[in-house]
Amino acid sequence: MYLIPLVRTSRAIAACTLLPDNPLLAITTSEIISYTLPFINNSPIHASNNMILFLFYYFYYNESALELMNDFKKKYIIQYKLESISILIYLFFNFINKIN
Repeated sequence: MYLIPLVRTSRAIAACTLLPDNPLLAITTSEIISYTLPFINNSPIHASNNMILFLFYYFYYNESALELMNDFKKKYIIQYKLESISILIYLFFNFINKIN
């Protein structure tokens, strides 16, 4: 099951409901926040340093970086499931409110 793409897509759709006049800005903001927030959340002082180091790590040690990403995905799978359920509930209630 492709849970992470589902979560990212539902984030983008939810962001488009918040900014319906400018969906490109909403999707871009959603993607930037979803990429940078985990780095900032762990260590706000060294956020850019962690991102740059991971990019070098990914290019030079690709197999190890993919294994690290899979470990990260397995570690946070419950959070991804909760996030997808909460976003889908939000979208459902938003759809119901648009109908009424």
